[in-house]
Parts: sequence; C-alpha cells; structure tokens
Amino acid sequence: MSKTFIVADSIGYLTSNYVEDNKEYLEIVPLTAHIGQYDFVDDLSETKRFYEILTSTKERPTTSQPSIAAFKKVFIEKLSLGYEIVCITISSKFSGTFNSALTAANEVGKDKVYVLDSKAIVGAETYMIKYAVQKAREGEPAKKIFEELTGIVPRMKLYFVPDSLEFLHRGGRIGGAAALFGSILQIKPVLTMVDGAIEVVEKIRTFNKAFEKLYELIPVDAVWAGVVEFYARDAAIKMQAKLKEKLKRDDIEIHSVGPVIGSHIGPGALGTVYLAKD
Repeated sequence: MSKTFIVADSIGYLTSNYVEDNKEYLEIVPLTAHIGQYDFVDDLSETKRFYEILTSTKERPTTSQPSIAAFKKVFIEKLSLGYEIVCITISSKFSGTFNSALTAANEVGKDKVYVLDSKAIVGAETYMIKYAVQKAREGEPAKKIFEELTGIVPRMKLYFVPDSLEFLHRGGRIGGAAALFGSILQIKPVLTMVDGAIEVVEKIRTFNKAFEKLYELIPVDAVWAGVVEFYARDAAIKMQAKLKEKLKRDDIEIHSVGPVIGSHIGPGALGTVYLAKD
C-alpha cells in the first residue's frame, strides 16, 4: 500500500480537532498576518482577537507566506519516513505560498512531492485538503491524488459578499476610487474566484439581496456545498439552513475564516462554495 502524506497551508482553516485526528496524514504550514505591533499565526484560534484588533485600528494589515525553509523541513521529514507528498496551497494569484512550496519541492525531491495550486481560498481549498486526506487514508498513491485534485480545481466555485470594500482596499485588492464609490452607494458586490483571481459577478445595493444571490448561485445538482463566514456567524447559520433545504442534504458545513484571508476581505463577509458536476 502506498504511503501518502498531505501538506497544506493554513488557508483551509481546518479545525484543531480535525488536524489532530488526522495528524498521521496531514501537517499544516501556516501563513501569518500582521497589524502594527500584533502578529497572528493564521489559525482559527486567533480569529476573535484578530477581528477585534482589525476593526479597532486604521492600520493596514499585511500578510506573510511561509518560507521555502518551512516547507522543506516538513518535506524532508516525511520523505525520510518513506512518504510521497501532496502539498495543497492557496491560489498563486493571491499569495506566493505556492511558489515557496514548489521551490522547496524542487530542492528536496520533486519526483516525490506534488504541489497543487488550488486556485482557491477557504471553503474550496478546505474541501480539497479533506478529500486528499481521505484518499491518503485509503492508501491512494500521491500522483493519483494530485491528478484527481487537478480535475477538481476548475469545478470549485466560490462566491462571497464583503460587508465593506474598505479591507479589500487596505489590502491592495481594490483601488481607492472603487472603494470610495462603493462605500458612498453602499454597494455590496458579489465576488468570485476566476482562475484564482477575484472578479466581480454582480453589484447589488443591499446585503439582503446579495445574500439571496449567494443562495441562488448554488445549483441543486452541486456535488458538494458549504458556507464561508468572515466573522458573520448568524448570517452563515441562516445560509446553512437554506442550503440544507435547497439541496436536500445535511452535510453543509460552515467554514470560518482566519487572520490572513480576513486581512483582505474584512469582518462581516459571507460566502457560498460548491463543487460542480463534471
């Protein structure tokens, strides 16, 4: 039976219980976020403190990708134990994490380390990590898992609505004029990830209408679906209930967002994510 180990960055925002329960097959290499004098490891345990500080200051948050050395350390350890590795990262258009992991893989054994650009963030990347871990548990070879994930990437769809354009502006993801214009008109844009980059789907005037749009965008034949919340738990619970009814399934999970992606999107945002049929 093949021995496959999964390495992932922190953008899947997996719970500590999940990581602990699967530590024989999974290790997380975290990103970090910074606001002035405060540093945050990109972990759900930091979420409350992070958002409290983020909303109480005008300082622009910054984020840091894991170093090449951080990935090399994990790769070398697992390769020495006889594993082949699948490494899953945040979209390369959102962070340099993929390049760090790819460089590390090339330096330690590129024929046994498969690095996947998920072209996604939380929710979509979360699904891919959990899928890979399950396949590793079943003894599937790393190359086959990587090929299956490569086929999943273009089928993952994420939509989200920021509560404010301020944080996208602060993080350099939207221009100042657009942020000011959106704030004046109280526009709630529905955004998506297209080939790993953020694009606008539709500009909507109220959060309630944007909420309904997020709901409508999930097809009834979705293979899998979930809710993504940026410190917006009440809205997420409401969306979860609606999707359970729409899709006639009980496995609709809520995925919370930690410091790094929160730095760019801000609190109060809500998203929906799904895996489309072939």
